[in-house]
Amino acid sequence: NGTQAPRPMSGSAVQQIRATSDVSKSGSVAGSRMLSGGEVIFNLLEEHGIDTVFGYSGGAVLPLIDAFHGKGIKWIQSAHEQCSGHSATAYAKSTGKFGVCIVTSGPGITNLVTPLQDALSDGVPLIVFSGQVPTGAMGTDAFQECPATEITRPCTKWSYVCLDFNQLPWAVNEAFRIATSGRPGPVHIDLPKDIVSMKMQVPDAV
Repeated sequence: NGTQAPRPMSGSAVQQIRATSDVSKSGSVAGSRMLSGGEVIFNLLEEHGIDTVFGYSGGAVLPLIDAFHGKGIKWIQSAHEQCSGHSATAYAKSTGKFGVCIVTSGPGITNLVTPLQDALSDGVPLIVFSGQVPTGAMGTDAFQECPATEITRPCTKWSYVCLDFNQLPWAVNEAFRIATSGRPGPVHIDLPKDIVSMKMQVPDAV
């Protein structure tokens, strides 16, 4: 659990992103395309076979939710984050697939504590993404800021805040790995708004 530094991944998509990240927004790199952090996460969800996501919107997580518009993954909006979490857990139990839930910062993620604990107790592979204030505002008591990873650590197998665009592929893949390794359970990735909204040249493989 926690926000430990990720392991080096030789030849990985993370390193491929780094190799192209210095290109200006007006430039182009063969075999790459310009994607936002939210679009990178969406593509990785598709690669993991996700076809349905439950969630509730909010300002800090809009750059991720926007990536779902007009795409192939079904977005199911609930009336409350707790409902989204329980729905994703029930979906995972009834289908044998991953449950995926997306919520915003502050009260958005705190409202998921009960579904997370439920998934942990029942051994359900639940993947939770939460919005967070931009990295420059973290630790300033900004609007709807809360210590998300500290709050969710006791009720998840792994809770991680992604502070680097280049680490998004690693973080998402690691979340899916941990959620089903050993006894299945919930994992949580906290996403600062600037990380999911920024755009970089990304390899076509991502």
